[in-house]
Amino acid sequence: MGLVRLGTRTAWDSYCLDSYCLDSYCLDSYRSSAPALLSIRERWADRIGGERRRRISCAAVKAPQLPADKAARLQALKAEQAARLAAVKSEQAARLAAVKNVRLPKMEATRFYEWSRAIGGPLIRGILRADVRGTEHIPMTGPVIIASNHRSFFDSIILPATSPRPITFLAKAEYFTGRGFIGAVNRTFFTAAGTIPVDRNQARAAQASLDIALDVLRRDGAFGIYPEGTRSRDGRLYRGHTGIGHLVLESGAPVVPVALKGTERIQPVGSHVIRPAKVSVEYGPALHLAERFADMPRGKARREIADEIMAAIHAMSGQELAGEYNVRPAKPRR
Repeated sequence: MGLVRLGTRTAWDSYCLDSYCLDSYCLDSYRSSAPALLSIRERWADRIGGERRRRISCAAVKAPQLPADKAARLQALKAEQAARLAAVKSEQAARLAAVKNVRLPKMEATRFYEWSRAIGGPLIRGILRADVRGTEHIPMTGPVIIASNHRSFFDSIILPATSPRPITFLAKAEYFTGRGFIGAVNRTFFTAAGTIPVDRNQARAAQASLDIALDVLRRDGAFGIYPEGTRSRDGRLYRGHTGIGHLVLESGAPVVPVALKGTERIQPVGSHVIRPAKVSVEYGPALHLAERFADMPRGKARREIADEIMAAIHAMSGQELAGEYNVRPAKPRR
């Protein structure tokens, strides 16, 4: 097409000529700059190769070895931590299994509780001349904690008999393992009353008791507890343990404080003779403490909850404050 009309350039001829000149310029430029491009490529190849060689040489260097004694101590520490973790997991599993294996009582369905409400209540009121007040403060539904002072073995008998709803108590395992006629009577009574045995000599008895109590409250039951831990042998009101604070915070249940008077005269400390005596049972207004102490540090909250409950009991019982914890007397050695 470009050969038409010699001596006269068409537009197409100009385009082809310009393209040829441009290609010639690029080729010449490439030929002139090729040595520079090759030198740049070689330098980058040397740099990349050196970096690779450096990485390979660093990887080939072994990590520094600890001295034998430090390595042994580190290994022993790891083994000790693993053993502790395994022990904690085993203990948690044992506690959970113990709680699951406990058969919680359903006192509403037992004949004993029906009889005690119909016959035992008026009988106790008549023989012991019991003065019972404040039963309207006990909620008839939902979880509730009945917290009482502890003055006698008969406290766990009088409270269920005077309460308008069933109360689950924990009792020492000795009441269920006694021998002879008295042992059989205790075992029959506490089993029928729905009391749960607890071995107080067991290493984790306190935690196991709290786990059982929480299970009762989760089932909307009423749980009876003596914050002092054990009965007062001198009539004074001792400081409350923080376990009740733990129950309040974990369950959210209200607490009904109870003041017992005169039960220590039914069977005085050291006596095996039971004698009628006038007793007084006063149920105080329910205390809703879980929400009030929810934002407080747990340790401080448990302490203040226990103190407030004991203050409510003291306001009704009028006992002298001991200002210390009640300690169980040591068993005599045989």
